[in-house]
Amino acid sequence: MSHVANAALPIAVALLVLTAIARGVLWSGIEGEEQRIAAKHLEALSTWCLIATGTYALGIIAAGQASVVGIGASIVMAAAALLLRTEEVAAKEPAAAPEPEGRRAPQPAPAHVQTPKPKSLWEEPSAESTPRPGLWAR
Repeated sequence: MSHVANAALPIAVALLVLTAIARGVLWSGIEGEEQRIAAKHLEALSTWCLIATGTYALGIIAAGQASVVGIGASIVMAAAALLLRTEEVAAKEPAAAPEPEGRRAPQPAPAHVQTPKPKSLWEEPSAESTPRPGLWAR
């Protein structure tokens, strides 16, 4: 299992660096395509970093090579990935003020919309309809 731990550590570090870069792009306020890409991939990078970090920790424990440094590095990397993942949702979307209970505006009644009855797939076409185009038309 030490091979698993040795393979998972560089992957976890690389994913942590990529997560930090994505968070840095969002914090810097760069407008455009870079910000959209960073916002889209931040959560996935953080999740995969946590998975790789857990794999590393389980690998060193299963190999019997668990030490304070190894487990401590796993905990620090996992905490960093979680901290980089958090978003300032409250700053982006202001909360709407609740309306008082006694003074609600009346809601308009929904208009009744008649939808046409869906046709069955096996229903034969009527005589007025246009002929079927295609290879298997009658």
